[in-house]
Amino acid sequence: KRTTGANDSFIDVSDGTNTIQIYISKRLDSTVRSSIDALLGQLAVGSKLAVNGAFADYYKKPQIALTNASQVVLEGLDFNAKVAFVEASSINNLKDMRVRTNINLPTSGEYGATIKWESSNTELISNTGVVTRPTDADKTVTLSYTITIDGKTTSKKSITVTVLKFAEGVADYEYTYVEPNYNGNYYTSIDDDARGDTLKMSLYNLLAKTNMPSNFSYKNLWDIFPDTDGVPGRSGYYYAFYTGKETARGDMNREHVWPDSRGGNYAERDPHMVRPALSADNSGRGNAFYNLGSNYDPGSLGNNNYRGIAARIIFYCAVKYQNNGLNLVDKTTDSTGNLSMGKLSTLLEWNLEYDIDKTEIQRNEALYTKYNWVRNPFIDDRNYACKIWGNVNSTTRAVCGGK
Repeated sequence: KRTTGANDSFIDVSDGTNTIQIYISKRLDSTVRSSIDALLGQLAVGSKLAVNGAFADYYKKPQIALTNASQVVLEGLDFNAKVAFVEASSINNLKDMRVRTNINLPTSGEYGATIKWESSNTELISNTGVVTRPTDADKTVTLSYTITIDGKTTSKKSITVTVLKFAEGVADYEYTYVEPNYNGNYYTSIDDDARGDTLKMSLYNLLAKTNMPSNFSYKNLWDIFPDTDGVPGRSGYYYAFYTGKETARGDMNREHVWPDSRGGNYAERDPHMVRPALSADNSGRGNAFYNLGSNYDPGSLGNNNYRGIAARIIFYCAVKYQNNGLNLVDKTTDSTGNLSMGKLSTLLEWNLEYDIDKTEIQRNEALYTKYNWVRNPFIDDRNYACKIWGNVNSTTRAVCGGK
């Protein structure tokens, strides 16, 4: 059973009388899922194992949530199998890493294992994982290790790690990683190591390659909304922005998620930005920044998911329409003439806290597949937001986990 697909994964486990499922979320970090895959590759029908984990009922049946390979202990293994298990749960996720900060090199593992490390270049990576970045170019370091279990030690093995170069003044830092929502080839031209304005411009250039469809106009948005925001199986009804309520058109109008008076007029033909909303909710929104307190909270109408949804639309506009002057600031308000929106640190926080919603996926896929329009990169990969804006100040760094 592999866990690296687009869906949640399940494994039935029985003690001969009762059966439960091991549940592995598709949202786990890719390196964690790779470690779990390596472990599962050792299992066969009938394998005995112990699992340390919390019970869950995500799919209304008894389950144990597996979030790390180290939760599983296989029984009755010989030395080589135990070594393979320790490697799968503790070491394999380090292979081919590209690092900017210190590495956690495990010194112990399952079955009482002891792991010893030796670096080929201690000036770059010490034997304990302390990283010192080069200034001239990226450098590859070989990390050798031995594993001792039950008094028996393996021969020396190794993995390679690339230490990325340091450049003064470059927005370059580690951040809290979340699993992307998209695994297609739309973003193959984007350098995964890019940060700050470099990444922002790369995404802009990618989106700029696609011309806006000629039938996209503010007036014609209602012809597009049935596909982007319509309720499947319920003709004439739409998901109302800010609430998610299924609502008939007569009670709705068009909401500028990026307010018109703050530059939203530059994007008002774009159904990624303009959304159907209840008329009363639209008029009550005004042109305030998104934030808690005295600003406008997209979750104030009872559906907090719209905090994340609104944040990702704002990020999209700040990239797609940056040449028109649209920009983000970490303030609670600003002059309308500055064409800015915020509050940046709050938007970054919401983006991480609130996962992708089904309505976002519906809109993104409809615009891309049916209308040949661009994708919203921040729906496909939430990491782009912290990669671009996470190093703006100490608050954004704290939100994004920057080091």
